[in-house]
Amino acid sequence: MNELVDMLRTILMDFGEELDELFFYSGTNVFYLTEPNITEIVKVFVNDVATTDYEYNSDDNSVTVNKTLSEGDVVKIKFKKSRYNSQELESYIKQALLYIAIGYKNFDVDQDGNFNPEPSSEEKKLIVLIASILAKPDYTEYRLPTVTVRYTKNLSLEEKINYLINRYNILQGLWSYVEINAFGATGESNG
Repeated sequence: MNELVDMLRTILMDFGEELDELFFYSGTNVFYLTEPNITEIVKVFVNDVATTDYEYNSDDNSVTVNKTLSEGDVVKIKFKKSRYNSQELESYIKQALLYIAIGYKNFDVDQDGNFNPEPSSEEKKLIVLIASILAKPDYTEYRLPTVTVRYTKNLSLEEKINYLINRYNILQGLWSYVEINAFGATGESNG
């Protein structure tokens, strides 16, 4: 599942941004970040001096500085955040699997994110393309390195997904390079 989340994050261009928040010590070494979807704590500074003596708790979005602080000390926390959290992306992937089960093949996912059967690399592309349509239904173009799908704006979400699954079935999943235009013309090559 992690691989598909990473692929979906890439197709949605959710590369994250680096931000920072400033805090002034006032009796507690626990500092709560206000931004959602934090993917990484880049650095923590105490009075402009970097420290590695901290812990990040993603459950409550807090950073605990594990060193003695004095009243008025300035704590600066640099972090990366994404537009989507992993649970949102997993939800889009699971929704995509429901569409795929109707039009192509059934994949089960256990609580640990393991697939049965394991999708091929081409099936993974199909899954993330459908998940990207679910996440961004108004987009008219979706790209992976070997697959480009273009739609007219007047197609519904279901029409986009059905068209993609049908094209995948026709090509038998052999996507070495495919460009699908859902307005009549297709340019497809398997070589």
